[in-house]
Amino acid sequence: IYKILISFANAFQRTTPSSISQTSVKVNQQFALISRRTTSLIGQAIQATVAQLQPQSSNTSQSSSSLNNQQQILQKPTDGPIKFRSYFDIKEETIDSKGNISFTSVPRPEKNVFRLRKDVRKNVTVALQQIRGFPLNIERCFGMLLAQGRNVRACDMQLLDLESMGKSEDNRYYMVHGNWDPSARGFKELIHLNEETPKGARVFLTIALDLVISGIHEPVRFLIEAKARVCILNSKGDILSQDISDTIWSPFKKLSPFTEEFDMILKEATSKSSSLSRQDDTYEVVLLESNSEAERRAKLRQSAAVATTAAEEDDDEPMVSGFGHVSKECDEEVLGNWSDILSKWRKNYAERPRGLQALVRRGIPEALRGEVWQLLAGSVGEENEMINTYRLLLTKESASERVIVNDLNRTFPAHEYFKEAGGIGQEALYKLSRAYSVRDEEVGYCQGLSFVIATLLIHMPEEQAFMLLCKLMEDPKYLLREMYKANFENLQVRFHQLTCLIQDNLPDLYGHFDDLKVECHMYASQWFLTLFTAKFPLYLVFRVMDIFLYEGFNALFGVALALLKFSQKDLLSLDFEGIMRFFRVNLPKKYRCEDHADELVQTACSMKINVKKLKRYEKDYFMRRAEEEQGELPLQRLEADNKRLTETCMRSELENEMLALELVNDRVRLKSNLDQV
Repeated sequence: IYKILISFANAFQRTTPSSISQTSVKVNQQFALISRRTTSLIGQAIQATVAQLQPQSSNTSQSSSSLNNQQQILQKPTDGPIKFRSYFDIKEETIDSKGNISFTSVPRPEKNVFRLRKDVRKNVTVALQQIRGFPLNIERCFGMLLAQGRNVRACDMQLLDLESMGKSEDNRYYMVHGNWDPSARGFKELIHLNEETPKGARVFLTIALDLVISGIHEPVRFLIEAKARVCILNSKGDILSQDISDTIWSPFKKLSPFTEEFDMILKEATSKSSSLSRQDDTYEVVLLESNSEAERRAKLRQSAAVATTAAEEDDDEPMVSGFGHVSKECDEEVLGNWSDILSKWRKNYAERPRGLQALVRRGIPEALRGEVWQLLAGSVGEENEMINTYRLLLTKESASERVIVNDLNRTFPAHEYFKEAGGIGQEALYKLSRAYSVRDEEVGYCQGLSFVIATLLIHMPEEQAFMLLCKLMEDPKYLLREMYKANFENLQVRFHQLTCLIQDNLPDLYGHFDDLKVECHMYASQWFLTLFTAKFPLYLVFRVMDIFLYEGFNALFGVALALLKFSQKDLLSLDFEGIMRFFRVNLPKKYRCEDHADELVQTACSMKINVKKLKRYEKDYFMRRAEEEQGELPLQRLEADNKRLTETCMRSELENEMLALELVNDRVRLKSNLDQV
């Protein structure tokens, strides 16, 4: 901007009366006035810029003085940890219309992802700065190497041609420049760094810097890991990319430099080798680790701890409800696709955008679930009326008060939002359960409903959760309230339909269950009444809710069949008691891994649930039920009584499951309290 203003000012100053034909002296005076004003503005801008830069200079001097103070306090490198910060950049060759060659930094459409062009020469730059610890002197760079992937072996790395090395003018950085020609013979093996990257994929690359540091007798290797996408060029030299973010958004993104920090710990050498040429080479590197390596190692330790804890658990102990962490991080490409869908959807809530089904089946981003769930169910548009209704319902008494209170501590005790007795989460859960029990007096409150409500409350405020709950209970697409009615007749229909589907799709398992008298209600009652929310890890719970809200109740049949299909081998080898224990304990633990949960949901979506067959199964159930009621034989009456007793037993089984969960949760809390003591 300053250069442009200076150019205008110089142009005005060079303007003479002879160069402006038929122009009066007054006009020339105006030009001179504009010139003086422009020059004044430039001066003011430069002064303001200098004033803004002064604090940075001050910070630089403070940083230098701080390093000097550290040098006075730390007498030798082993007195404390040493920290380095590296700045990494890749530049690619560009040739202008006149044939001039230059190198320009490659764009990064995503954080830490370099967009590279195929068959284009590159320049790699690394600047290393010491930011903490006893000052060390970097003498020279022994070599710069490149490899595809990460955690690579030394033999897999290719040596780059060093262009230059040395300290920066202010002595704050040690700069190393290397040349990388992808078409050179030595780099032919790095095929993934010079071929087009598939859509949505990224490739890892590793840069190694071997530095000779005074006082350390072995070269020190710094490893920098990054990601890349390789694009091809068309005949005009334009980039052809499968990722839209590479071609549209990257020119507008201003990213900070690619940085990596390293922690170094030194110790005194145990013995002086006779081969050492200098007496100051007395230290050895105990640890040199980048922040990325440290974070990855911490995650591995955490995963190992979870696996160890799971292995140490008693096999008879079921998973605590509300277990699992769901990250809100999401790939930029996925967010871009959802952004396009939502922008269209918000214009017309009544019409679902094209392409929505595929996105939902791949999983709704956690950060967007609250809004997308409401859009899928159609609970937006009547906010004011429903909020007033909700507040009015809270002022009335509920006949289910005692049952609601009893369920509070049983619902998602492993989740941070609900684990505190009397906390914000339990208060919202209580209010929402109570409000709906007043709204629907026929259903009131049924055990198991609290898990569905808690799943909604994790993603949205209680007023919006109430609106969505009403949709789930009352909308014909979901109509959950029919399952919660006193006689459980609709739930019995669902069990009959699932039994028929098992017979059609998994005949061997159906025969095994029939031989052992394993009936559908013994394992599927909690699946349907809680929408799979009570026992399974939250990642799977949310994925099931995604497809349920999009496709309706039939999606639950797909999930049930997928669970049985993946577990068929285990179930066929178990007796009655083993099957019951498997459903209660082992099955939920199989889906603590997100990859397993994703595979399950994809299989569930691929299950062909024939709507006409479901209607026929439902009709068959009611015809058989009518025949039983019309029959006058004592045996038939006894069978009818047995059915009613079965319904009562189902309620008892569900309550028993809740009590078992509460017992496990109490054990967990007791163990936690003992550990704290």
